[in-house]
Amino acid sequence: MSLPYSHKLPSSVRDAMKQLTGNECFLIKRRSAIVLQNGIEGNCHFNVENHIKADGGKKVTGWLLFKNRDLNGKGVWAWTFHSVWQLKDGSIVDITDDKNYIGQEYSTVWLDSKRDVDLVEGKNFNSVVVFSSDHVAQAIGNASGKLLRSGTTYWTTKAVNQFKNINEHSGMYRWIDSRFPNNTASLEKEYNCQVKNGQIVSISGRNIDKNIYFDYGVG
Repeated sequence: MSLPYSHKLPSSVRDAMKQLTGNECFLIKRRSAIVLQNGIEGNCHFNVENHIKADGGKKVTGWLLFKNRDLNGKGVWAWTFHSVWQLKDGSIVDITDDKNYIGQEYSTVWLDSKRDVDLVEGKNFNSVVVFSSDHVAQAIGNASGKLLRSGTTYWTTKAVNQFKNINEHSGMYRWIDSRFPNNTASLEKEYNCQVKNGQIVSISGRNIDKNIYFDYGVG
């Protein structure tokens, strides 16, 4: 079961996300029994693919709200690209665990039929963020060296500390993971970097081009 949720979001966030996706936000029922079996956190796209192979249905993509009262209360609304499972009967459920939704009956997901991951070449989407507060947008922008405005959607990193305008980047990054060895080779060739202990580091010791954090993602 899915319940409309867009109307409960600040109007500036709602308008920005609708412009990005052309869709709406819903509360998606969480399936705790499945989560306990194999709903590996951070593995939503593969979790859904595995269930489709086993039980049919299809994948529905969108943006999972980074649910944090402190951040949301201050006007920071960050969303991670996410997959949920549509069963044969048409119902949609979220089968992936997430520490921000422990004990929650529903996940908050803004649907997006325009975008999808590539699980063959290992391509996913960066997170997005919308600020509903002018004061917070300005403060974070000053700290990051980027002019930020409320009511505007930006590509951002997992740490929400770097930002690009939507028209500055496709939003898609290459996934650095053992399942995609070609991406590791591409990282070294393009940026002269490699991954150590889950972090991107320079092979030469030189400063890392910050664009790398939008072009490649770890894990």
